[in-house]
Amino acid sequence: MGKTKILLICDDIIGKNMAGPGIRVWEMAASLSKEKDFEVGIACPDFSQINNKDLPQLTFFKYSLDKEKKLINFASQFNVFILSGYILDKFPQLKNLNKFIIADLYIPFILENLFVHDSKKSKLADRQLIHNRDLGVFLNLLLNSHHFLCANERQKNLYSGMLFAINKINPYLMRFDRDLSKIFTVIPFGIREEKKKKDANVLRGIFPDISESDIILIWGGVLSNWFDPIILIEAVEEVIKINPSFKLFFLSTKHPNPKLMKFPKAEEAKKLASQKNLLNKFIFFNKNWIPYNERHNYFLESDIGVSAHLEHFETQFSFRTRVLDYIYFNLPVICSKGDFFEKYIHKNSLGITVTPSDKEELKKAILSMEDKKLRERFKRNIKKVEKEFYWDNLLLPLKEKLRNSHMLSELKKIKGAEILTGSGDKVKSQFSGSPVKYLNKFPRLKKILPSGFKFRLKRLIYKK
Repeated sequence: MGKTKILLICDDIIGKNMAGPGIRVWEMAASLSKEKDFEVGIACPDFSQINNKDLPQLTFFKYSLDKEKKLINFASQFNVFILSGYILDKFPQLKNLNKFIIADLYIPFILENLFVHDSKKSKLADRQLIHNRDLGVFLNLLLNSHHFLCANERQKNLYSGMLFAINKINPYLMRFDRDLSKIFTVIPFGIREEKKKKDANVLRGIFPDISESDIILIWGGVLSNWFDPIILIEAVEEVIKINPSFKLFFLSTKHPNPKLMKFPKAEEAKKLASQKNLLNKFIFFNKNWIPYNERHNYFLESDIGVSAHLEHFETQFSFRTRVLDYIYFNLPVICSKGDFFEKYIHKNSLGITVTPSDKEELKKAILSMEDKKLRERFKRNIKKVEKEFYWDNLLLPLKEKLRNSHMLSELKKIKGAEILTGSGDKVKSQFSGSPVKYLNKFPRLKKILPSGFKFRLKRLIYKK
């Protein structure tokens, strides 16, 4: 029997500088390629700075929006696609290749984007248009995929409801998958089993106001609109009045993908720190994205991992990948309640969870971490659970399913959206329209969307 050929198509950049989506594809491909009966490839944007030498067993392809045919020719040699985000919308011919398509839904981007475009400068009508667009993309992804990856049971429940609504969960599926264990695989974000050692000084002694004896809080990711660095800055302002040895370091203020929008929350946080006279004294912002193979030094010099978010809909279904960094680098965690990690951190005693937007509670949590014995207890507990998140362990269920050709064949037969009204007429899609009509109606879109997005709207969005 021949090898199963698997292509992971990434919607974000992969290489020296990469964020969560790129890291996930890279690490999943590395794990899958360890199997002798799998042949694995990666397709990523053409501006990725990928190094083939790091994973020589993989096949790489750099795609571009204006050369869809080249990607289709490359992809046709594979049996299975693992993809996410806007890939099927950018390259619709992929769904015509009759391959087994796995949608990786660990990022509920349709929820995130409700907040990405939520700014004082954005008009509600424009935001509604963008959301309608995202909903169409997401439903298209669900309709044309055969298997679904998600990060936790909460996400599985959300996506189960959406699949039920588009008739993908139906009597045909129930014949062989009554508990949805075949159409779903829960794969959270993972961590590597091997550990990196500190090989450079990056904080202590490098920043004049960060000393060897300071207690460093690290914010290990971007400052997206659904996070709340403001409450953290306000809490730190109170903390240092009691113990000035606490320092807060934000690892990045922008995304490594140059085509993505800037984060207004990052500028707001930096402005507040400056106004309070804390900037570069007690609170520090790293300007550039840290390369994947260098970021370990920042975590290894830190003492506590922090994450604060607002209380809203997105939080319930999120999976904060930065918390996995804290687990990997054995850092006690302080984070807001409301997401997946609230119960997990509390159950396993990995740190302290606090009520969102509660400055006093956050202040007390930070000050409690003065106790080195408490931090050491949390670190011992983190050591006990980290194996649960090793990439090779997380991917075992998916590998088993990829070897079950009969199951894959049955899942490919499941169709959706053949929904009938009471009169017997099929419900028509409402996700088509004229690009000229919509772009003329909402000229302000050009001002709030990133460069190049208007072209993508015309080419990709409103196709009949």
